Amino acid sequence: MGSPSKAKKKPAPVFHELSADLLERIALLLNPRDRYKLNLVCRAWREGLVAARAVWECVAIDPRKKASTNRRVRFNKHLPTAEALGAYFATYGRHCRTLHLGHLDAASEQEGCIGEDGLAALLQQVAPRLQQLVFNQCRIQSLLLQHAPVMRSLAQLTSLHIMLPLDQRGLSLGAPETAFVSCLTRLEDLALASPWREEGEHFLPASLPPSLRSLQLARLGGERGVYRGAGDVYALTVASSLAGLSALQHLVLSDCLLMEQEPLGEIPDQLRMPPALFLLPSITSLTLNDVGLGRLPPLPAQPAQLQGLYPLPRELRQLAPSLRELALLQHCCAPEELAVLSEMSCLTALSLTARLRPAAVPDALSTLTGLRQLKISHGLSQVPPAIVGLSALTLLDLSYNALHSLRPGAYLKRLVAVNLRANQFTRFPTQLKVARHTAQELHLPQNDAMEISERDVEQLLSFECLKQLTIFGASEERSTQRCLAALQKAMPWLLLDV
Repeated sequence: MGSPSKAKKKPAPVFHELSADLLERIALLLNPRDRYKLNLVCRAWREGLVAARAVWECVAIDPRKKASTNRRVRFNKHLPTAEALGAYFATYGRHCRTLHLGHLDAASEQEGCIGEDGLAALLQQVAPRLQQLVFNQCRIQSLLLQHAPVMRSLAQLTSLHIMLPLDQRGLSLGAPETAFVSCLTRLEDLALASPWREEGEHFLPASLPPSLRSLQLARLGGERGVYRGAGDVYALTVASSLAGLSALQHLVLSDCLLMEQEPLGEIPDQLRMPPALFLLPSITSLTLNDVGLGRLPPLPAQPAQLQGLYPLPRELRQLAPSLRELALLQHCCAPEELAVLSEMSCLTALSLTARLRPAAVPDALSTLTGLRQLKISHGLSQVPPAIVGLSALTLLDLSYNALHSLRPGAYLKRLVAVNLRANQFTRFPTQLKVARHTAQELHLPQNDAMEISERDVEQLLSFECLKQLTIFGASEERSTQRCLAALQKAMPWLLLDV
């Protein structure tokens, strides 16, 4: 006999065709959690409840959390109807401290969700106590411009993150849409990731709140580096004075060409990093990622020709007393320019990556005896002698180089985390055995020719604190796979990624 045919799937209920009384009876048959989920995902259910006001409150409030602990609210890819939001925030609005809005595009509005006016009303409702606000991939330019009084009313806001979609017009801190930021007197954390603004430059103005402790500015989309095309740059004009940012501790600038706001009497073609960045008295962390340290075009058509055009300024030494973390990512600095690092005696974390040419490691690094975290990538063929004596290191990242082995030395003795991704190791580096009492994470993926032997397994078993071993992309030899299986069996708690 043939197998019985599958039963036809029942059509989905059309809730908006049901009477209000029947909807109320259906709601009473469901537990509160199911009612809440149905309200969020089913458009027909929401439309049917328009006439059933008595049950709105019971289906619009999330019963999984108590009002006293429901401080973080997140909406991703949609917003409920105005009625649902009204019922939700009427009960929980006074407790909301964090609001995360993600991917609120035009498709959400077509499904009956609230628009800009409704979103502005929501912000107005939670404004008295809201402390953190995140716009992730949201079209908010018109919201910021048309509802500026609402944005200025967020007086308790301490953190604001804005990340715009790639297909939108760029946003600058010097634009009218962001003028409200200067009114947020308690703001401590500000992040703006924006596409390239074609109609003008981006600005780092002097009118930012003096309470600011962390500032992150990044460009999205386009080609990596400061060039979008031949002779075309993404420029960030820095105000001639940032004295008001006396509390700023963490600064991240990504994918831009720093330009100094030209003062009177300045030589037009002088190339230098804006000096205002070196007059920040409280700065402890500085990250420059794909940053061209210059001021004016014309620029070379090929990024490889950048070397020597925008040198790392010697004024960086003015940050030496306070700077603890420094990251020069995808930099074009020459070895002699990096000699200024010898004066950064307070550094505890340093990252140097140079994708356009071999990495330069100056001998001056040997004087940074307080370093705990070190990352050097792209271009190394051997471990630099300058880092061998750094005995305080707890994190070592030498990924994306061409290393075949490690130098023995004091820099390995206290390591907690090691990253040797994408090198040319053929065997497990035996020099790491000196860190067997401290190492918790070993990352050695994408070393395509690496083989693991029984002796290597014995060494790994001697690591007393090892919690994670990443080694995918190693040799597919049967002996290697057998040894890895034996290691996993002997250390079942080990997070082994093969």
